[in-house]
Amino acid sequence: MARPRVISSVLMVLMFAVLVVASTTDMLYRKVFNWLTVPAALVAIALNATQGWPALKQSGSGLLIGLAIGIVFMLFFRFGGGDAKLFAVVGAFAGPAILAYTVLYGAVAGLPLALIVMYRRGVFGYTLKNFGFNVMHRAMGAGGSGIDANSRAGRMPYALAILIGAVVAVLVEGWQ
Repeated sequence: MARPRVISSVLMVLMFAVLVVASTTDMLYRKVFNWLTVPAALVAIALNATQGWPALKQSGSGLLIGLAIGIVFMLFFRFGGGDAKLFAVVGAFAGPAILAYTVLYGAVAGLPLALIVMYRRGVFGYTLKNFGFNVMHRAMGAGGSGIDANSRAGRMPYALAILIGAVVAVLVEGWQ
């Protein structure tokens, strides 16, 4: 069952507003705040609930899948908790399908963004050298050293990649 056009438009505008604010705070403060993500998820679920059980089910499953993806990314790819919750917010607003495309397109957008961040921080060569070192050690069976929590490269503000991924997902796949 498709959502009425007005509710669908409100959901999309609110989702992008949240993503823009999250991207801004992530770039300025390296943090996606709970005061943004938690109310946004609740509003998304509430708005979808006004459209009946199918929309509520889609929103809830999108939130849970987004949170699960975010937790996996936190555990294995050094994502911050705010980025994990941002995936959940996208899922709550848009559902699992747009969330999946957002993750895919966000990952594609994340690579050039990471290269730009490394270059601007002056750690591009340092990071490539460490990457080569880890690949060589893993190839020799010695295991890699992983990513040091105190690495000079630091963390990348990934909310912007999520925003770009969501924009591309909606433009290419359409808003359901």
